[in-house]
Amino acid sequence: MIDLLYKGMCPNCGGDITSERLFQGLVCQKCLPQEVEQNELCKILKDGEYLRVCELNQKFAQFEQFFHDKTGYPLRSLQQMWAKRFFLGRSFALLAPTGIGKSTFGLALAAFLQDKKSYLLFPTQLLAKEAARRLEDLGADPLLYDSSLSTKKKQEIKERIADGKFSILITTTGFLYKNVSIIPPNFDFIFVDDVDSVLKSAKNIDKLLQVAGFSQEDIEKALEFIGLKIEMARSKKFDQNLFEEKRQTIQQIAAKPHAKLIVSSATANPRSRRVLLFKELLGFEVNRPKITLRNIVDCYEEPDEVYAKSVLRIKEFGKGGLVFLPGNETKEQLASYLEYLHCKGIKAIDYEEFKKNEEAFRKGEVDVVVGFASYRNPLARGIDMPQTVRYALFVGV
Repeated sequence: MIDLLYKGMCPNCGGDITSERLFQGLVCQKCLPQEVEQNELCKILKDGEYLRVCELNQKFAQFEQFFHDKTGYPLRSLQQMWAKRFFLGRSFALLAPTGIGKSTFGLALAAFLQDKKSYLLFPTQLLAKEAARRLEDLGADPLLYDSSLSTKKKQEIKERIADGKFSILITTTGFLYKNVSIIPPNFDFIFVDDVDSVLKSAKNIDKLLQVAGFSQEDIEKALEFIGLKIEMARSKKFDQNLFEEKRQTIQQIAAKPHAKLIVSSATANPRSRRVLLFKELLGFEVNRPKITLRNIVDCYEEPDEVYAKSVLRIKEFGKGGLVFLPGNETKEQLASYLEYLHCKGIKAIDYEEFKKNEEAFRKGEVDVVVGFASYRNPLARGIDMPQTVRYALFVGV
């Protein structure tokens, strides 16, 4: 068989390499005169671009082992891809259905990077506290800003944040918006769980990018470039010199040292032009995810007596339910419905009681938690308890 010679295709030096060498996963003869086993290559090479691959494989193997040791499970194929993208130094979006392992991946990565500075953001205090507990289970020591603490304790935590005395910081996105001035922009890794809460406001996107390491001036220049591209597309008048000048400026800004940002969402539907800042400055887009297959049954029925039917369904489905009344109902109506459930032998609590009874729900001592079908309700923003939560029941629409 005659070897083909590929010009400029050596993965280490960019020189010429034979097809046989490429097939074996090796570098060219100039870089490595003798042939070796592919798994020995990283031990022998002293310089060249391929060492980046070696470094990536080493970091990935360490994280893969760490994840298995701490969680008891291997990385899923999607999580493997996410890990490799992160260790390649990229920022990106995790757009996938609930239950795939986005939050677990973010938490495990922060625990793995304890010699770095990480910032984890969650939409609700409930999820932030759950994340802190899970990080402690992973062997980390996170700093959580808990809004339910005393004024003195909250001030102490704010001082620690301002002084950078932490390895992993956990707050809600609401805390970021109100306290961006005290958060030092020197993070290595930022993870935003449920980025939808950030995308609702243009100013929130700016604040997230500032914490990631970009100045307001950087953001304004990127917005100017976005506007220029849109205007050129509309007018169909393309000024090559002006475009290249602006593009090079944005490339220089994007190359500045900044945190690696990972944003997570199952329902992202961005509308603001500012969402394009992620593409210009960090190299990724946040789009609406397409979900084609899930192992979940979605169904509805129209009974004559909604409350009575809900009792039958709760008893049929069992423990681990989240029950939602329509968003236009009142707290009085919720209290009345809870009393109705108690009379029917169902152990139920409302969303405000959940904080104090979280462990009881986890152990099965509480059957269901009841809240409102509104994005403002903590239950609707998600509870990270895949081992406990089994179904959601909407009582009325």
